[in-house]
Amino acid sequence: MKVFLIVLLILVLLITIVCVSQIVACLSFREGKFSWEVRYFGIHILPRPKSDKPKPPKKDKKKKDEPPKNEKPLRKKLLMDKLWEMLQNVAEKCDLVGSGIAALPGPLQKLLRSVTWSDIETDIVIGGEDAAQTAKQFGIVQVGLNTLVSASAHMIHVKRKQIRIGCDFTADTSKWDFSCKVRVRIGTVLGAGIWLLWKFLKDRNEAGKQLVSDVL
Repeated sequence: MKVFLIVLLILVLLITIVCVSQIVACLSFREGKFSWEVRYFGIHILPRPKSDKPKPPKKDKKKKDEPPKNEKPLRKKLLMDKLWEMLQNVAEKCDLVGSGIAALPGPLQKLLRSVTWSDIETDIVIGGEDAAQTAKQFGIVQVGLNTLVSASAHMIHVKRKQIRIGCDFTADTSKWDFSCKVRVRIGTVLGAGIWLLWKFLKDRNEAGKQLVSDVL
């Protein structure tokens, strides 16, 4: 009996540790390179290490319907215009999603609230030859980024922010460096998954009973 109680106590302790633990996704963009990894209890899970086997060379294929070389490409939108549109769209979607969260069932609300966006660090330096354009871009990035962080706080926890945005009127290009972590509690995810499974089975059972009653 004592052995059974000890095993049961150890099992309950392990389940509690797993439910309280968090899985962490680390995102980083430094010197023009994007990197990410997923950790659990400090152990690297994803991405998996790449194989050392050499890949077979790809065959060159001629592209069909290529435009003539003499034709000039259409004028692309400026980078800051694209960035501003993206920040506006994300902020608007965050507001809509935040309004819809109130209508979600309790377990799903807890699932969203279990997500934590933390260790946000940005080192953005806006540069350019035109001082007026650089100052305008600085304002756009500052307002857009702060709006994005504020809108996200309505859906998930946002902690530990170190947002640095500056101007360098002597630089020819801008510098975009950022890093952050996204944490999710395992217990809340499992609880929401069990609730969704129970809800699905319950609705399926009720639909089956209703079908049988309609047939009879």
